[in-house]
Amino acid sequence: MFSSNQRNRTRCLKTVTLLIVFVASCVVAGTGDTKATGIRVELNHDPHLSLHVTLESGAVAAVKFSRDRLPWASGHGMIIVAAIPGGRCLERELPVADPMYDEISLEPNASLSGNIDLERLFPDIRRVLKKVNVQLFWAYEAPDILQIPHWSGGWILIPQQK
Repeated sequence: MFSSNQRNRTRCLKTVTLLIVFVASCVVAGTGDTKATGIRVELNHDPHLSLHVTLESGAVAAVKFSRDRLPWASGHGMIIVAAIPGGRCLERELPVADPMYDEISLEPNASLSGNIDLERLFPDIRRVLKKVNVQLFWAYEAPDILQIPHWSGGWILIPQQK
């Protein structure tokens, strides 16, 4: 029998492994920010440790889609895993959200930006960063109407902060 801690570690390793394979198959690079066609993700330190995400339309005409499909709209808008040495993942707290359908419009080649507060998602991240580096893996499923890759992903190293 596996203990609860062993099951969590195994689940974390499987998730990180899948995300690594996914990221390796994407045309994405970087240790401070990542850019794929249609999406840019940058690490931001002020005022909170966060991801600054910019989403750009690749459509040839104005498009409308649900606001809850934006990466920063809810805790479920983007898959994010924070891995630390030893094959462990930081606990992720997801806010309870009951998104209302709110349609937004985006012109061709226009972009929208927003932030994902990593300190809210991973309450222990500042404490952990005082001891070790954190490997952050992300994946985003874009609405088809944006005419950008259906899935994009990347990796960001958050260095230990003494």
